[in-house]
Amino acid sequence: MHIINSLSRKLKVSIYHIEGKNKYGEKLIIYHIGRKIIPDYFFKKFYLQMPKINVENEIYFWQLRKIKSLEQKAHLLFIKTHKFLKFFFRNDFIIMPEYIRQTLDIDKNEENIRKYFHKSLLNTGLRKIAKYKYTYEFSNNPSDIEFFYNRMLIPFVKKRHKIYAHIHSLEEVKKLSSLGILFIKKDNKYVAGATLQKKDTTLVIRRIGVVDGDEVLFREAVIAAIFYSLIKFAKENSYQKVDFGFTVPILSDGVLLYKNKWGMKIEYKPFDSSIFMLKICQLNESLKRILIDSPLITISNNKLGAYIFSDRTPSATKIIGTNITITQDYFRGLEYIRVRDLN
Repeated sequence: MHIINSLSRKLKVSIYHIEGKNKYGEKLIIYHIGRKIIPDYFFKKFYLQMPKINVENEIYFWQLRKIKSLEQKAHLLFIKTHKFLKFFFRNDFIIMPEYIRQTLDIDKNEENIRKYFHKSLLNTGLRKIAKYKYTYEFSNNPSDIEFFYNRMLIPFVKKRHKIYAHIHSLEEVKKLSSLGILFIKKDNKYVAGATLQKKDTTLVIRRIGVVDGDEVLFREAVIAAIFYSLIKFAKENSYQKVDFGFTVPILSDGVLLYKNKWGMKIEYKPFDSSIFMLKICQLNESLKRILIDSPLITISNNKLGAYIFSDRTPSATKIIGTNITITQDYFRGLEYIRVRDLN
């Protein structure tokens, strides 16, 4: 009986009812179907503050196609399920990766790496690195990993993500630091760091931190110092690629845009067995504005591309609030661009 109950639970998914005020003060109802709640980055993008989340029901995975009643109650519907089940759904669902990775190929010739850097990074970030005389130092000392965790990672995450902060355990961070920590030094003191793993010829970064979450260091381009030092460390140690970790699949996301300044390529794991699906059910003017501000990275035929929401303005392919036009040259790794008219 225990085995049957355990198997039955594995075949079930939860229906999450998510409700709150959107960024423009209007009610926004999202239904999500999956074993876990949708990632926090959608809450940050869509809601004014953390919404209320309730599990409304549980269903078996073969009941996923019977969701018409949810579509009638929701503004947006999210589904996370096995990729082979996508054929159960109509083609009006947008399929996207839950997260993407941003990577940089390493060339022994530094000029060949720098040619990918965007002009603003060359003019500002690298200039400040020289001005503040940042250096770096590698360590695999267990006590240094604990120092990174307590003094850098936790304060950094809390400062940057506030109520959405997710603090990994020390044991998890030790696993992410299996190679060690690359520390950034200023005035001969550790001021920032990054976890290091090795995967074949790739240097993998999963977490970065800044000592005490110091805002002055942010203004002094300490994040640029982390990234540039990682690139130099990888080059000096004969790595062929740096994997700078997971990023959210929204092209207007600040972290994604910053990593893109370094000429990184957008990638995902095509062998992942799960897919993430989105459907717009009930559209109002405030939700339309949020979607227009949220160009997505989507998947079609195992290829990554940009999915842009538009109201037919001339700047349909430009990220709101920036001068950045979404092109395949600017965002390396995207293989198509689609525009969806919301009028």
